[in-house]
Amino acid sequence: MTEITVNKATENQPQELVLLSQAHAALLEACTVEEVRDVRDRIEAVRSYAKKARLGREMVVEASALRLRSERRLGQLLQQLPLAKAARGNQYRAVDDEDEATEQVRLQDLGITKSDSSRLQRIAAVPEDQFQAYVKESMDAGRECSTAACLRLLGPMTSAKKRGRAGSRTSPALRILLEANSRFATLLASPFVIEQTLGTAIDFNDLCRQPVARLATPDSHLYLLTPDHRLAQALQLMEAWGFSYAFCLPWQTESDTEAGPIGSRWSQQLLLIGRRGKPALAAMLPEELQRFRREGFSDESLAELIEHLSPGPYLDLTSNAASLNASWTTISGGRMG
Repeated sequence: MTEITVNKATENQPQELVLLSQAHAALLEACTVEEVRDVRDRIEAVRSYAKKARLGREMVVEASALRLRSERRLGQLLQQLPLAKAARGNQYRAVDDEDEATEQVRLQDLGITKSDSSRLQRIAAVPEDQFQAYVKESMDAGRECSTAACLRLLGPMTSAKKRGRAGSRTSPALRILLEANSRFATLLASPFVIEQTLGTAIDFNDLCRQPVARLATPDSHLYLLTPDHRLAQALQLMEAWGFSYAFCLPWQTESDTEAGPIGSRWSQQLLLIGRRGKPALAAMLPEELQRFRREGFSDESLAELIEHLSPGPYLDLTSNAASLNASWTTISGGRMG
């Protein structure tokens, strides 16, 4: 376990709360299994010390909630990794051809046991709304968040085959790109816009489980277009896909049902920008940004903006258009599922 040296509390705030705050910030920035695992260990060290030193129930509960969130994040990252499969004698082999062998990751290289991997991925499989409700209920009641209680939300454990049939299906459109070993440095998604314009409901939990991170290069951007009233879900989706929120561009738009697949019926749309790794983002002059805002969100102006800010190759995950332009790969029909 990671060692933490706890200094004497400051005048205004206990050192342990400072450490928890730092760990929370580090968790938001972490992009790899190793980084999240280290943050999880730091949080657990603070929780254990606070409990042993009797520093207060509130601090212990807060640390337990943050630890559970870090374990869920670990599970999400493990789900997205091309893990090697274990053969007899516990020797790992790649499931794909030899050219992709270097992409396979072994659990032992990550410092995670097979049982821990299974447990962490089950935490990640808990539906987002149920997970958030459980954490809030526990904290409101002054009760520690536990892995066992969280996993009970899934019901009895079933076989891997049954779990696969129960709802972890990868979208056929994504599977085609994965089988082609396609990787993209910039991704765009607007699932809530598609839901509104086409009038078709989306399964949010199924959307969160899609292995979008496996289509992204180590240093990449995700642009997530959302109406303002779906901001909370959009941020959850961004995290589930393996991206950390960077910043947001608010856009005022007029109500217009004829504006195309990226047209808006809402008073305001938000363009969230997430990052994976350390991708570069080009600078933009204020007058250029104002020009895009005046023009509103047509397919062409959105593509132009993203191409100015981030390098290709580009993938549009949810647009209903045939293609934004020749630089973009687009999933046909605007649906990942």
